[in-house]
Amino acid sequence: VVHHDHHALPAALDLPSPFGKPAASARRLSVESRITPGAEHVVSVRYGDIASATLRLVADAGGLRLDRGAVVLGPGDAALPDAPGLTVQGEVPALDTGAWQAFVQEIAPGDASRADASPLSRLREVSVDAGSVSAIGARFPATRIRAAPDEDGRWRLVLEGRGVDGTVHIPRDPYAEPITAEFERFVLDPEPDDRSGNERPGSERLALDPRGLPALSFSSRHFVLGERDLGQVTFATVPSEEGMRLERLDVQAGAFNVQGTGSWSHSGEVQRTGFVVRMHGDDLGRMLDALGFDGDVVSDGKTDISLRGSWAGTPADFALERIAGVMHFLSVDGRLTQVEPGVTGRVFGLLTITSLPRRLILDFSDLFKEGFEFDRIDGTFAIENGHAYTDDLLIESNTARIDIVGRTGLVTEDYDQLVTVIPKISSIPPLVPLWLAQKIFDHNVFDKAFSYQYAITGTWDAPVIELVKTQRRVDNDQ
Repeated sequence: VVHHDHHALPAALDLPSPFGKPAASARRLSVESRITPGAEHVVSVRYGDIASATLRLVADAGGLRLDRGAVVLGPGDAALPDAPGLTVQGEVPALDTGAWQAFVQEIAPGDASRADASPLSRLREVSVDAGSVSAIGARFPATRIRAAPDEDGRWRLVLEGRGVDGTVHIPRDPYAEPITAEFERFVLDPEPDDRSGNERPGSERLALDPRGLPALSFSSRHFVLGERDLGQVTFATVPSEEGMRLERLDVQAGAFNVQGTGSWSHSGEVQRTGFVVRMHGDDLGRMLDALGFDGDVVSDGKTDISLRGSWAGTPADFALERIAGVMHFLSVDGRLTQVEPGVTGRVFGLLTITSLPRRLILDFSDLFKEGFEFDRIDGTFAIENGHAYTDDLLIESNTARIDIVGRTGLVTEDYDQLVTVIPKISSIPPLVPLWLAQKIFDHNVFDKAFSYQYAITGTWDAPVIELVKTQRRVDNDQ
């Protein structure tokens, strides 16, 4: 029996949590080896209160090979299992899947001839309780992980916790067929940025290369993003020459549905994420409520939104100040309601007019006193550097047309817009035939010679609305 007991390890260990440590901290490491005259060697390891392991190694033509072993995470002691293979069990305060994936790729490259010789090829069962799991740029609290291969070498991974409840099936060769993830519940709560400037241990491993990711088929009956319940979500990804392609996205949220495609590419040292989505809802107010906005600003309104955008970085790097793209908005047959100023900025200033009633009641009391029924809201926005710009947004009704141009600050949460209110022709000369008058009204003809213009500046919570121009028609024939 050879026993080595080191009370302090002054060296830094560049390993994923909980095994990594800086040089300044010390942990006790104990190694015991039982060497026998035969071809069998048993090694026991204790690493502080972090983990213990017991491994049986056997000699063959290529040297020592792992026959069986156990790893216990936490304060327990590992015992040699009866069956061949390696088991991992216990508990950890936190598990960073990105760091572990990168570490595994380093010690077990994707060469089949070498992978068979890796200790990971002997892995037989995993049973770990994690205080939190970091994955795909999000954190999942209090998660239980159970994993084991079937007879064909496919792995079945069961995840249970407050944020996840489902099963992941990993094929023997994930590059030949997709990984399949089926969840009853999936709560994706993005991790906040670390503003301290301190790098998380293992964070350098999080920069995954999408060119190495296998195909994935994902479904969840209840998908929650942050505080927004998106209902049933399914998507499928496939590898591409430059990275990964999102072939299909489908969201059925009750109040709206979404279909889309996308990509995650890596060219040179630059990664980029892009997407194209189409959204439809039968009631704009319910759609806004489901998306976390104030749906009281509008009632009814069948709505279609299309959005094409991209940003530098991974999908987890999404932020309003990063995205560049174009959005088109169309809503028909709804009603804008009178609400307090400032509640509409979070929808790109689409409904800025709902911040105007107190001003407009003075000018158009017959049009806005009880809200504003619209036939159509239609417009396009260019999104860049945290701002949304439009030069063609219009709100059209039987009584007036409202044109909006300018900027909405999505990050700065402010306005710089010009709103023009154009009433519909309210009087028809007596000699105009009845059929022509009816045709004029049917085609929503507006009198641009009689209009009001308003400048909107200031913040979402306290917009400043000023009448800047009034234009009235003078008809000398009347």
